[in-house]
Amino acid sequence: MYFRPIDEISLRHLFSSGYAENELKMSYLGPVLNQSGVPETSPDCLILDKRNEPWRILRCEFKYSPSSKKEFEQNGQFDIAMILLF
Repeated sequence: MYFRPIDEISLRHLFSSGYAENELKMSYLGPVLNQSGVPETSPDCLILDKRNEPWRILRCEFKYSPSSKKEFEQNGQFDIAMILLF
C-alpha cells in the first residue's frame, strides 16, 4: 500500500484505517474533549496505542512537514506526534 497524504487532514485519515490498526498497532479514538465535553483544537486527537501491554490512550498531534520544533509550541500537551516529512 502506498500512502502519500497531501496535507495534515489526510495524515489523520491514516489513523482511522485498518492499515494503522494492523501495521502500526494504533487506532484513532476521537477528538480530545475538555471537561465540558467540547472538542479541543489541540492536540488533534486521542490514539489507542496497542504496541505494548497494557494499551494506552495517548494525546496525539499531527504535523505535515514541520520545519522545526517551534511549530509545536501552540499545540498544548501531547504524548505523541505523527509527523510526515517530504
